[in-house]
Amino acid sequence: MANRKEIEMKLYVGADASSLMAKLAELGWKQTEREDQEDIYYTSKHNDFIKTEECLRVRITPTFEQVTWKPPTSRAMRERGQYWKQEINVDITGQSDKIRLMLRQLDFVEYVAVKKHRLVFRADLDSIVALDMVEPLGWFVEIETFAYSPTDGTRKNDEIAHLLGIHECPQINIPYRDLVKAGRVYSAVGDMSTAHHAK
Repeated sequence: MANRKEIEMKLYVGADASSLMAKLAELGWKQTEREDQEDIYYTSKHNDFIKTEECLRVRITPTFEQVTWKPPTSRAMRERGQYWKQEINVDITGQSDKIRLMLRQLDFVEYVAVKKHRLVFRADLDSIVALDMVEPLGWFVEIETFAYSPTDGTRKNDEIAHLLGIHECPQINIPYRDLVKAGRVYSAVGDMSTAHHAK
């Protein structure tokens, strides 16, 4: 049997997420995580990960540290505006400084650091909703569903977005890495800085 994939959808809420939090409470969805994260993203002198849309990241939190690799974005992912990359995660708790030094010695370049406060709510056994306050850009929502096919996962994510009343919020197909580097919120269809957001 094929492995399930994590299908992810990201939307921009804006400066205020209070109404969304109220909706989550109304639905009775339980908050399962609350943490501060610092993500350090890398590119390489030998291969431009920004251009290839690959991801090499060191994540630092108060309770764990992790290095993550994600492969390039496919055309199907771009067309759907949702993503199902196969992540490779390695626990490096207590060793992030050594890993960062090693990466620098191997000619990897620290591209940008993304700081965010994350609240995670569980919708059901297969789906979660993560609210991210990304400094200094504002609130984003990531809807993540585990499914055997991208079609099923993207459909479920769309249903959750409608249920939460955020389906008209701008859908973001650009990584936090690139948004923070640019200092503004945008997607493939344009700049979101002055767009109308859900209140």
